[in-house]
This record gives sequence, structure tokens and C-alpha cells, in this order.
Amino acid sequence: MERTINIAVTQEKSRRLELELELRKQKEIYERSPFSPSEEIDFRYIYKMINKPLELVSDLWARSKQGDRRIRKEAFRVSYFGSIIYYLNKGYNNYADYRYIGKVKETFKENGFPKDMSDTDAYYGDTKVNHDIAMELLTFGLTKAVEKVGYIEYQFTEKMYRFHYWLGYNNLIKDKIDVEYLGPVETKDKSNNIIKL
Repeated sequence: MERTINIAVTQEKSRRLELELELRKQKEIYERSPFSPSEEIDFRYIYKMINKPLELVSDLWARSKQGDRRIRKEAFRVSYFGSIIYYLNKGYNNYADYRYIGKVKETFKENGFPKDMSDTDAYYGDTKVNHDIAMELLTFGLTKAVEKVGYIEYQFTEKMYRFHYWLGYNNLIKDKIDVEYLGPVETKDKSNNIIKL
């Protein structure tokens, strides 16, 4: 009986020592990270929420001697997360829809769009995004609204730069944005009839 008790006590001590070692390992991992546990949780959540596709619809225009003319609307899909980081990496300290869309349109060209338009000088004009990016960045605390004379500016916060650092630390940043061409979209003629393209 005494021997059984000694064995049970020894097993319990061994189990406690194993748990203490595991706890120390976990503590060392957190202490080595430049991010607090709450930042880790927050940044993982933000990454999960913005690591999704974003659709854009752009007017395709052609230049000619007679004047520019709109050819059709074309739809694209880009990574929401990738496009925001691409924009931030261009050195901007605030978010503006028109500037963001301009940078994304540059990536269309870098990815070989518009296709099959080599005989004309084609370019993308008005572009619409199917998401309220400014509001979401504000909601996550990655921007702050600063009132200027006649408009609101969405300035990147320290949290955005910490998030960017976290992304780099975890090797989640790509060098370029992948653009997926979704094809032409329906449009309407002058009589308001739908034209399938």
C-alpha cells in the first residue's frame, strides 16, 4: 500500500513538472514576441476580417483623334488586405478613396490589363468599389477621422503601423497585388436598355 502511494505521489510530481515546463515554454514564446497578447488577438482578427476578395468595376475608355469614348465596364477582383498594404507601402499616411482606387488601377496595368486593346490607347476611368473601406479601417482603429476645412481626412494611426509590422513579422505581406479579371459587366444604352457585353 505504501509503495502504491509513493508511486502515485511520484507520478503526480512528474505531471506537475511537465505542466510547469510547458507553461514556461509558452511564457517564453509570448515574452519573445514584440507584440502583446492582446495585440496578437486583435491583429489576427483584423487580418481574418480583411483577408478577403474585393470587387471593383471600372469604365474602360479608348483615346482617339475624335475624342475619348467609353467602351464598356469591366469587373476585377483583388485582395482587400493586399491592396490596403500595397497602398500603405506607397508611403501614404492617410486613406482616401480616390487615391486608393488610383493605386489599384495602376496594378491593373502592371498585370497586363486592359487585354486585347493593343491597337488603341485604352485606359480605365471611373472605378467603383463594392465596400466601404474608409469606415472599416476607422472601425478597426487603423485610421482616425480628422476634420479639415471642408472635408474629413482618414489618417493612419499608430495601430496601422503596428499592424503592418505584425504582418511583416508573420510573413503575410506579398510584393504585389494579384488581379483577377471577372469580365465585362452589363451596361445600359441611352434608351436605358440593358446591353449584355
